[in-house]
Parts: sequence; structure tokens; C-alpha cells
Amino acid sequence: MWLSLHLWKSKPRGQYKGRILSHTLPEVHPLWEFLHPPSYVKKRIEESLSKLEESMKLQFLLPPVLNVVFVAAAIASPVTITPISDGSLYTCDGCNTVSDGNYVGASGYIQGAIKFSTSAIPGVVTNAMLSVNPYGLPIWDSTIDIYGYGTSIAPLDITDANAGSFLGTLTLPPGLDFGQDAFFDVTSFVANTHAPYLAFNLRADEGGGVLFSSMEFNYGHPSQLIVTAVPEPSTSALLVMGVLSLGISRMVKRLFAYSV
Repeated sequence: MWLSLHLWKSKPRGQYKGRILSHTLPEVHPLWEFLHPPSYVKKRIEESLSKLEESMKLQFLLPPVLNVVFVAAAIASPVTITPISDGSLYTCDGCNTVSDGNYVGASGYIQGAIKFSTSAIPGVVTNAMLSVNPYGLPIWDSTIDIYGYGTSIAPLDITDANAGSFLGTLTLPPGLDFGQDAFFDVTSFVANTHAPYLAFNLRADEGGGVLFSSMEFNYGHPSQLIVTAVPEPSTSALLVMGVLSLGISRMVKRLFAYSV
């Protein structure tokens, strides 16, 4: 009752919302000295105000603590994925179409094919780059058309010939040498394709073309898929957030148990 009288008399309704009470009793209520409550009542009110202040501080502490946990769980870092299979596809009549484990070639009826497993992608994709590097020089055609598609088949097979939707044209930089990578942005394709494997079909005009490194033939590494993704909250992160929230809530309840 004394606490209710104190809060109601000293300030208009709602003015204490969002504030931490840190005043001494004579300062917040000019009539305090004239009320002359028993000493035990005065002590109880002072303890209640102190507990209320501490509980409000803990309530203000909870959001930043949870923010720290969320930020720690959401740090994005690039992951470099190597192919699950790669090689060339010969689409001419009478040709043996699939050459899995060969160079990744692109020239007219010869199409390069590269497949990556999506199991290594850790979460929500924010950036994805396909990298290629030359295995043969000179480069006769610096413009390579890139096609992409999802598949459930890991090895190259005949269905990979002429497959995929057009993603764009990769223009190889002048003077691209052995061991140097060229990059093509495939973020939208990777983020929106849900399949066990992501496949890329590389095509160039007849009479030109290029040989790219493969898993078996390369000067350092084959083609790569470099993906930056925000990890989804792990079970352990969610558990930590739940424990923190529950612990702070219980502390607030204990501190405020005797405040009113």
C-alpha cells in the first residue's frame, strides 16, 4: 500500500515507464516526512524499490545478451567447394557423349560440365562465385556461356548434355594464365536451387574454345564453387539462448517477489 501510494502520488500515471528508480524516498515524495510510517514499512519500501531497480536492469540486459548470441551464430564465412565430378560432353552425332574425368573443355559441340554437392553449403546463401582456371593455352575464345541446373545424379551422364538454364556469359580477363582464376557470380542460382547437386554446363562458339582445369588435370586446383552463407541457428545456440532467457527471467522473478 505504501509503495502504491508513493508511486501514485509522486508522479503522473505512466511517467515511470521505462525508467530505473534510483531516488531516495524523501526526494521522490514531498509528503514522506509527514506520513511517518513505521520503520519496518519504510525499510520494506526501500528494499522493494532497490529490487525493482535491479529487476529492470536485468530486463534491459536480456536483449543485448540475446543479440550477442544471435550475431555469434550468424557470422558468415566463405566455403570453398570442390567438384564431385567434372569433364567434357561431346554432343555431336555418333560421338561418345560423356567424358567424365577429362579436361573441362568448351568449344562448339564440346561442352564442359562441373557438378558440386550442396551438402557443404552451411545455411542461407548470401554470395556464390564459380571459379575456373585454364589448363591449356592459348585461350581461343574469351567468352563462355554458363548454364546451371540442379540434379540428383552425381556422375556426369548423357542427361547433362545441353542441360541447364542460361545464367550469363563469363568473359575471361586478358592474359589469364595457368594457376589464375576467373570468377562468375552465381549467387541467385545457388540460393534458389534446391537439389543434392548443382551442375554447370560451359559452352563456347565453334572454332574457338578453352580447356579448363579439372579434378584430374589441373595446375593447383580444379574449378571451385565459393559460397558465403549465414549459418542457421544450431541446436546448441538455441539452447544457450533459451537457458539465458529462462535464467534471467527467474532472477527477475526472485528479485521482484517481495517488491509489492
